[in-house]
Amino acid sequence: MNLFTDPSKLSILVFIVAAIIVIVIFFSKKTKKEFETLKNFLNGRIVANFFSIKFVGDYKGSLFEIKQIPGGKNTPPKIKLKMRTLRPLSVEIYKHSFIFSLLEKLRIMRKSIKTGDIQFDETFRISASSDMRIVSFLSSSEKRKLIHDLFEENFFRSFKIKKGYIEIIKPYNNLEDELKQENIMPTLEMLYKLALA
Repeated sequence: MNLFTDPSKLSILVFIVAAIIVIVIFFSKKTKKEFETLKNFLNGRIVANFFSIKFVGDYKGSLFEIKQIPGGKNTPPKIKLKMRTLRPLSVEIYKHSFIFSLLEKLRIMRKSIKTGDIQFDETFRISASSDMRIVSFLSSSEKRKLIHDLFEENFFRSFKIKKGYIEIIKPYNNLEDELKQENIMPTLEMLYKLALA
């Protein structure tokens, strides 16, 4: 007798699936309600489907997106902010770590691009498709400071520019706090400054 012919096992399976659906719906409604608060100070709308909720809007003429990424058993939930940019770059910036240094020494990972700013180069690992373009992009101390502040003040894990978007991701403990005006607005302003052509 298999799962689909044993009535008791089938009813347990149906119960589990129904419970998962109820939990997903409950958390989706809660998340959507928290995203509704963004309308109090941002120009935009909520786009929701079964597993994904995001706020899409316009900040000073630049399109942006704030998305909640559910967590898993061993991973915390995350918030992703994206803003449209005209910069023709593809770059990823992370905080330097022992693992990155080891992988570079073993030549498993290519070496980080250097900007010439010793403190910035010691703090961050830069991977890009074009060394010259990214060095030119980061030649401004103002841009390096903005990226530094995104990591230090907001605890973001990564900074990327790809496919016409700047993207930053960070884990969070409380979504309501993450979506507060005093937390979102300075981040959007920094992204806006970095996204300008």
